[in-house]
Amino acid sequence: TMDRAKGIQLGEDIQLGQDLDSFFFNTNIKILNFFKKLLFKRLSHHIPELKRLEVNHKIDDFFLIELFDNIGNFKTLVAASHGNSRDFLEIFFKCAKEIDYNFAQYSITRELIQEEAKRIYLFEKRRRIDYDSEGLAKKLLSKINRYMTEKKRRIFIIKNSQIKKSLELMKLTDEALIHPFPSALTPLIVRDDYKMFSIDYGSYIDWYDTYKKKIKHILDESLVPKLPNDFEEIYLDYLIDLNEESSSIMKINCPSCNKAIEKDHPVLIKKNLCPYCAFELKMA
Repeated sequence: TMDRAKGIQLGEDIQLGQDLDSFFFNTNIKILNFFKKLLFKRLSHHIPELKRLEVNHKIDDFFLIELFDNIGNFKTLVAASHGNSRDFLEIFFKCAKEIDYNFAQYSITRELIQEEAKRIYLFEKRRRIDYDSEGLAKKLLSKINRYMTEKKRRIFIIKNSQIKKSLELMKLTDEALIHPFPSALTPLIVRDDYKMFSIDYGSYIDWYDTYKKKIKHILDESLVPKLPNDFEEIYLDYLIDLNEESSSIMKINCPSCNKAIEKDHPVLIKKNLCPYCAFELKMA
């Protein structure tokens, strides 16, 4: 049984594979197979009896069922990793630790993966931009989050000419708060003049939890961007203009202390209170 995995630790012995940028995968099947093989190779090194599940270079799905209970939960882990081998293995082992590596009684569920992705976003990734002295990266992140709130989507595009000039965008990318899609997964109409990004999976889960949205459809999230059939006609609706100032319509004034409050301020969203004077605000 898979409880033999108890004691396997995430550490320096991890053999990191290449990320999707290097492979130019363009279908979910190829992507899922890549990560299935990556995880199988990693665990079978420590649990040799697992190798019996590989016949003619094909790995039995029973391997994934033992770990995740169903293939859908495995897909959630792949989506949460954004195609990064290191992040995939990190989330897997942190989730495994949460169940004490006891795969005989437990499995890694969608909820466990989403909570771990959200925790990494809130307590690791976001904190890495708290030391930005001028706060430019945080301001850009707020702008991107407002886009997510308005459009209710996590995919956006930015002009290549603006990307080269934006140090704060590079900071958000370096800290994995946003994730660029490989060119192979980007629609032809935007491939030359724009770069397509995805807002971090953990951030997306946090947004759903904050707004009390049902997250059932997140099961359909994948590394291949799902775009509407008329994307070629509406692709500019996905554009975030780095040169455009945020609209003042996204702020309200507190009638008690008269301070301006951003509509996406977490205190306002969660408590309907002014973050400065705790006055109760009635939001439509």
